[in-house]
Amino acid sequence: MMSESETSLLEEPRFNEEGVLWPLTGHYEHLAIQTLPPGTVVFREGDQPEGVYLLRSGEISLVHTRPGKVDLVDMAIPGRILGLSAVLTFRDHLATAVAKTECELSFIERAEFRRLVDEYPDIWFSLLHQLSQDVMHSYDVIRRDFWKKSSAPHRAGARR
Repeated sequence: MMSESETSLLEEPRFNEEGVLWPLTGHYEHLAIQTLPPGTVVFREGDQPEGVYLLRSGEISLVHTRPGKVDLVDMAIPGRILGLSAVLTFRDHLATAVAKTECELSFIERAEFRRLVDEYPDIWFSLLHQLSQDVMHSYDVIRRDFWKKSSAPHRAGARR
């Protein structure tokens, strides 16, 4: 389990008022909204993406699972598009998305999402913004883990 200081990096919002949080809203205000209770799995690590999810309210934990352990990778807050990198790269989901709180989501099927992006190129900037934020966040987590490991006291008796 992560300590409070370790999870704070994952829980702070990564989109500020300058970022466009809802690049698809103008095109998809009519999307159905589904409400999920806490603990609901939205998609699983290793599954093929069926489309993207627009998180309208609530929080979603993105986790990696290993035998006997679940690692928090990221926290999604309203405005986040879930499944974006998997859909755009034709790869499986890299994490499992689980509702941390009650959430409202809208779903856009993969082919429809690609058609929408091709039809409205102005959406690309917002998508690139989210993907860039995701990459920088991953870098911050890696850097934090590196410094944590490199500053840990060496084991007694270990030789270099």
